[in-house]
Amino acid sequence: MNILHTILWFLVAIGVLVVVHEFGHYLAARLAGVKVLRFSVGFGKPLFSRRFGPDQTEWTLSPLPFGGYVKMLDEREGDVPAADAHRSFNRASVWRRIGIVVAGPLANFLLAIVFYWALFVHGLPAMKPLIGEPPAGTPAAHAGLTAGDEIRRINGTDTPSFQDVRLTLLRAGVAGEPLVIGTLLADGAAKRAGFQTGDRLLAVNGKPVENWQGWVDVIRQHPGKALRIEYQRQGRTAVLTVTPDAMDEGSQRVGKIGAGPKVDEAVFASLMTEVSYGPLDALWQGAVKTWDMSLFTLEMMGRMVVGQVSWKNLSGPLTIADYAGQSAALGWISFVGFLALVSVSLGVLNLLPIPMLDGGHLMYYVAEVLTGRPVSERTMEIGGRVGMTLLLLLMSFALFNDLQRLLGG
Repeated sequence: MNILHTILWFLVAIGVLVVVHEFGHYLAARLAGVKVLRFSVGFGKPLFSRRFGPDQTEWTLSPLPFGGYVKMLDEREGDVPAADAHRSFNRASVWRRIGIVVAGPLANFLLAIVFYWALFVHGLPAMKPLIGEPPAGTPAAHAGLTAGDEIRRINGTDTPSFQDVRLTLLRAGVAGEPLVIGTLLADGAAKRAGFQTGDRLLAVNGKPVENWQGWVDVIRQHPGKALRIEYQRQGRTAVLTVTPDAMDEGSQRVGKIGAGPKVDEAVFASLMTEVSYGPLDALWQGAVKTWDMSLFTLEMMGRMVVGQVSWKNLSGPLTIADYAGQSAALGWISFVGFLALVSVSLGVLNLLPIPMLDGGHLMYYVAEVLTGRPVSERTMEIGGRVGMTLLLLLMSFALFNDLQRLLGG
């Protein structure tokens, strides 16, 4: 993909997300009566600077496009004219300071809701919630479901698409479509290993895999690494070893074995539908989607911390730039969906209780509410150093992952 195209859409994405985030802080500060000295998009020496507004706020555009900031009047950072002292951030009540800090991430969540709202109003392509012939003896067969039945609701939850059916069943703990190979690529790793169409996949390296998504995830995570696959063929269970081919997918290297279910194109087209909502319903769906993605982001972060998910999944600016370019090339729907997802991630990340982030400041102010006195400047200074060190380590690791993906490591 043209590098200029990638850079352009990366700058557009970062510009939109940073401006909205910082404008949340700016607007909250103005509403709280705190004077804003500077609104900057980017870091470093300003490329462009203008002063306007009732407080002659300096609006700047800087060369390092990795964030932005809002600088407020603060007596702890220099002399403040007596006439403006009452408008200093440090003199604002703790609740107003909390509001100013939370407003940035909140703006990102609201932006995500707006983007998802637009997508749901426009309509999104999705698989119809139709089922195939249930295998004999399964709960679906006992319930009387037959091929072609459309699942419209599960336990009171509407399921307009197959993705909604999957998500609802996963939440209920009933994810279990059979892993039967329908197609094999002639030069794929699965074919070379000896697999045949009709083979039923049971386990990988001794661990049962219950659905296609779980199977795909395992294969993708092991490019070039041998896997012992337990399978069933004509009632007999056996084991084959397959080494997923390492393939470049965008900026990532993933594993693929060239096996999957066969779906006729005409049948596939008949299974597709478009999910759309009216303006009010779409607003609710946008809020639900934003909430779900926020929880998912937190869950993935937690799994990284405890080692359940590899830290190699941590992405930096190079990967984000690549995805921005790819999504823009696919059309505005993909790009808006990408912006919504990154906006959610930015909101969640900034609320983490890490000094230097909004969540770190929020942690200090919550402590002030609980103890009745501000956190000491010494404590905040130490916290700032720790937070900066942690953020630099995370950014360095993310950049290392980016370079590994780009270099095919």
